[in-house]
Amino acid sequence: MARFYKLSVGRSLFGDIAVVREWGRIGTIGRVRIDLFADENEALVALDAIEQAKTRRGYREIGGAVCDDYVVDPSPRAKKGPATDCSVAGPSYGARA
Repeated sequence: MARFYKLSVGRSLFGDIAVVREWGRIGTIGRVRIDLFADENEALVALDAIEQAKTRRGYREIGGAVCDDYVVDPSPRAKKGPATDCSVAGPSYGARA
């Protein structure tokens, strides 16, 4: 069963730095967790720690999304597999479980 894990960093509505984690099975809505930090350096340290933990567990960094052993490029004209509803823009992590 293919899964995804997406990490991003940005500002919250109130000016805090937010590390946003999104994960779940490909093709589902998934779950979201937002961790707030007062300092950008703290957020980046937390992001690096999460990336390292996910890499140790078998996730690998990809540019698009992994869908049932097919890598999907986020650009609409360069599809490399039959998947159509699982494209993810931005950096994400995928693994086969």
